[in-house]
Amino acid sequence: MIPSPSNRRVATAAVSVGRIGQLFFSFTIWSSIVHACIMAAQAIQDTHEIGHLVGDVPALLLVAAVLWYFSPASERQGVPA
Repeated sequence: MIPSPSNRRVATAAVSVGRIGQLFFSFTIWSSIVHACIMAAQAIQDTHEIGHLVGDVPALLLVAAVLWYFSPASERQGVPA
């Protein structure tokens, strides 16, 4: 997933908002990770959902990693603002 200019604008706007922006990044990162874990568990349990393991789960984890990379530095280090 290559960040588009509009995604960069949203990320930049979220960062400029301060604590609200940090909460936005944090929530989106954690919700992507939790969603990926739930989908992985369901894909392992139900063979009809196995395609999610190779497509959706890695994509969600990639989104979480990209958002973490673009998150404010204090959020990445675990330092409260």
